[in-house]
Amino acid sequence: EYSNAKLINEVRKLTAEMEKHAGQSGSALGSGGMSSKIKAVKTVTRSGASALIVNGREDDSLIRAVKHKAGIGTFFFPTAKKLKSHKAWIAFATDIKGTIFIDDGAMKAITEGKKSLLAAGVANCSELFESGDTVAIWDEHGNHVATGIVNYSAEELCRIRGLTKDEIEKAYPKLYDQEVVHRDCLVILK
Repeated sequence: EYSNAKLINEVRKLTAEMEKHAGQSGSALGSGGMSSKIKAVKTVTRSGASALIVNGREDDSLIRAVKHKAGIGTFFFPTAKKLKSHKAWIAFATDIKGTIFIDDGAMKAITEGKKSLLAAGVANCSELFESGDTVAIWDEHGNHVATGIVNYSAEELCRIRGLTKDEIEKAYPKLYDQEVVHRDCLVILK
């Protein structure tokens, strides 16, 4: 079962390719069951700590891995930029209740411009969430790019998606004054 698995001693940056392979049984990163371990590693490393995965079937493997670095497990370095505790909670400890799909302009604004997500950049949304829920934010290319706490219900957002603030103010005066997801409640995952 383990003959095809290749041990990687250390990972300085967890890539999308590594995550993809971790979900496949008998991949280079392991023989299956790695997907949940990688999710835990992401949580730990994005929070500013290191992580170590070792074979729990070997006696004292954790102690030997830490003491001798003898190719016993995989050491994951923390990310360069530590998430604040509030953002780590949003990214990893809250349940995602729905999905928002954004266009390329919104993607650029929230990632490069470090802006809040506005209704004008929302292309679509699921019908599952309420104001104050945590939502997954996906780009036009099928990538989960962010997680955030939304200020609108799905019903409200579906009415105002794609509209500018001025258009929202005219059509829905009670809904125009908030960002869809404020920058302080938005965690970029890529």
